[in-house]
Amino acid sequence: MPLYIAGNKSKVKAYNFSVIVVALEKFTIPDAKFLGIRLMEKNGGRHFNLKVYNGQLLKARVLPELY
Repeated sequence: MPLYIAGNKSKVKAYNFSVIVVALEKFTIPDAKFLGIRLMEKNGGRHFNLKVYNGQLLKARVLPELY
């Protein structure tokens, strides 16, 4: 379960964009594994899948307003 969610997570209007920040508890991802993120369209057939590997997370920056 997420520790913190910021942004409009329920709806994105047509021809617009939305930024969603999700904070998770600290955990380790082994080299051969990934964190999978999936966004699905309600009542639709479009889905967005994102694979985040350990090396990418090591390059992440701390957001100052979250600590």
